[in-house]
Amino acid sequence: MTKRVQGDEASSDPFAAPLSKPFLTTREATAYCGFKTTGALRKAAREGRIKPAGRRGGSGTWMWRREDLDAFVCGRTSANLSGGRSGAPPSGGANDRAEMGAEVELVDRAKAVQARRLEGGFLVRGRAVDSRTGRMKEVRFNVEVTEALEAFTLLQNELKNVRTGEASSSTPMTTFSAFAASLFEDKVKGGDIRSASGRVKWAQTLEHHLLPAFGPMLVDRIRHADVARWRVRMAERIHGGTYSPHTVNTWLNVMRVILKAAVMQLELARNPMDGIKNFDTSEHVYTEEEPNSLTVQEMPAFLSKMRALCPQHFAFVCLGFFLGHRPSTLRPLRRSGPTPDVLLDEGVLLVRQSHTEGDEVMATTKTKIRQRITLPPILVDIVRWHIDTQLTTDAMRQSELLFPAEDGGFRSRSALKKPFAAVAAAIGLTKHVSPKAMRRTFQDLARAAEVKDIVTRAISGHATETMQHHYSTVAAEEKKLAIAKVIELAGVRGTLATGPSARGGMHGGMHDPESEKAARP
Repeated sequence: MTKRVQGDEASSDPFAAPLSKPFLTTREATAYCGFKTTGALRKAAREGRIKPAGRRGGSGTWMWRREDLDAFVCGRTSANLSGGRSGAPPSGGANDRAEMGAEVELVDRAKAVQARRLEGGFLVRGRAVDSRTGRMKEVRFNVEVTEALEAFTLLQNELKNVRTGEASSSTPMTTFSAFAASLFEDKVKGGDIRSASGRVKWAQTLEHHLLPAFGPMLVDRIRHADVARWRVRMAERIHGGTYSPHTVNTWLNVMRVILKAAVMQLELARNPMDGIKNFDTSEHVYTEEEPNSLTVQEMPAFLSKMRALCPQHFAFVCLGFFLGHRPSTLRPLRRSGPTPDVLLDEGVLLVRQSHTEGDEVMATTKTKIRQRITLPPILVDIVRWHIDTQLTTDAMRQSELLFPAEDGGFRSRSALKKPFAAVAAAIGLTKHVSPKAMRRTFQDLARAAEVKDIVTRAISGHATETMQHHYSTVAAEEKKLAIAKVIELAGVRGTLATGPSARGGMHGGMHDPESEKAARP
């Protein structure tokens, strides 16, 4: 199958041609045949069912003989059709040959070349006058892209190099779409993107956001201004409430990785992402009103209602709140099989896997830290209770997982969203609490229990003190008590008690009349 992109010019006349004219322009011929667009007529020409008479004046728009159009409309073979290659454009004058893109073919390799090229892509070729020799030069190469527009863009770039005399490498510059797809594949194969959620993030970012904006562009033609304009459009959507700055920053980070790799691999002169900053997220953080964590006072009511309303999630939630671990490390915990992670007789929990999407499990955690945690007896009892009472289907009992879904597979990432919302509403919480609150609440509970930071990080698996602080919420009451302890250590209470007035502040007693009289000479 051959796809042609012709450099036809069309008449601006939108009306049908007079019947008395022997030759019609492309637009007139289209209306004459009853087609809505000129593309239908060009398709018929590509398929060899009709042939134009030639270009007007040798270099103008294509002209069509009305007799040929009549034969075509009636389904007859026109005498004007030659026995040559089907769909070949008629030869024109020197201007026709010199015109860039006057003859451009995009051959679908999967159909035209068959065995050796069934992998897809396009064979592209075109002609242009070489500025160095003044002669027509053919450009022909294979390109591994999925869209004809990308192939056409690559061809036009090579034809431009021929016309301007610029040096051209044996392999033409790739489009952003092709380079991004290749880099994505390499990162997955190389293990740089390991988790299923990471692959989903990249795939969705490319498909829905980056490729629509930059896909057909040649990588070396992307300018800083192009990225800056796209960033402005995203800023407008952030201000309109469509996107969060955190979300758009993820897209910018993916774009930054792609163009940095392009600069290195393709030896580009500059990186278009230089000077492109991420959006400020300081106004999109947890607040005192919405900390996404529970206080010490709220915990008993929350856990009690969770067991009453959603007992199948109670043990999961307890491990989340009391160990501070992500749901992604709790979902793949195995209670049986050749390599169990829950050793109840020893009271030990092995945290060494992570689950994000589907049935795929990573043999490591997000922080690359494997942990062996000794559980207190009460947590062991909760886990035993869960195994004895909450595995309610045959598939759940046959599964090796500690927290299987009803079909024995992994629970979904959203399994806790509705239970958390239902429990929060039942106990009258006015703030929003999501499953992420388990990890944040553990930090606050550990601090309230005066557990040392190094021990807290060893349990929750935080790699750095910075991340531990990121997941912590210091409540107002906690700050008040801390300030009171500092005041107590400073001995301010005793200082106030010895002055003339306990409420006199810094100037207490300094304006006492008797003191002023005694101070006079």
